Amino acid sequence: MVALLLVSMTIINTCGASASTNPKFPAIVIFGDSTVDPGNNNYIDTIFKGNIAPYGINFPGHVPTGKFSDGKLVTDFVASSLGIKDVVQPFLDPNLTNDDLRTGVSFASTNSGYDDLTTLLSNVITVSRQVEMFRSYIEKLKGIVGDEEPTTSLLRLWW
Repeated sequence: MVALLLVSMTIINTCGASASTNPKFPAIVIFGDSTVDPGNNNYIDTIFKGNIAPYGINFPGHVPTGKFSDGKLVTDFVASSLGIKDVVQPFLDPNLTNDDLRTGVSFASTNSGYDDLTTLLSNVITVSRQVEMFRSYIEKLKGIVGDEEPTTSLLRLWW
């Protein structure tokens, strides 16, 4: 189960990466499981975490990041090739910057699935909870850019 949503907002200068770049898609938003989880599980009470070796051995800094990968995820490569950012951060990371939020985040959680019952024993983030987190993300984004066109465009694309 992997879901990837590229979100294009209409006012690139307000929400885009930097003034020197002009990406076609200024933000990327990810929903899914371990194949796209950048480390959200590090911030929840579950045994399913990728923050131990050998994970991260080929990642910059050679440290485990919470990704179930030895390096970057496919979503990191997509975000980078679109000129959005080098890596997509987990939404639950308490150190997210405004720019991280403007350029998108991942809500993915290892061991999640379409059926919320799948996650009962593992205590990970269900897909329906990822959608709730997305709503919280929209509110945070509004706090950064205001109730301007970019957030309403984002909502129109989602709903």
